[in-house]
Amino acid sequence: MLYNPQWNVMSLESLIAWLESQPANGSYNWPHPDRCLLGCYLTDKTGSCASFRSSYTDMPHYREIAAPEPWTFGAALSRALAAAG
Repeated sequence: MLYNPQWNVMSLESLIAWLESQPANGSYNWPHPDRCLLGCYLTDKTGSCASFRSSYTDMPHYREIAAPEPWTFGAALSRALAAAG
C-alpha cells in the first residue's frame, strides 16, 4: 500500500508544528470555509482544502483551538498547546 501524506495531516501534533511556522500575528477567518484555520492549514499542507477528504471533526480539539477570538495563528498556537497538555 502506498503512503498517503494526508494520513498524518489531521493530527494535533502536525497542526502545532504548522502553527509554529506561521507568523504569530497572521490571521485566519473562522467563518469562511477556505480561509478558516483548517482551510489555511490544509491548503498549505496538501495544496487545496477543497480536495481533502475529511471533516473538521477529524482534527482533535479543532473547535476549541480555532473558534475563539482572536483569530490569529499565535493565539491558535497557544490554544493548541494547551489542548495538547
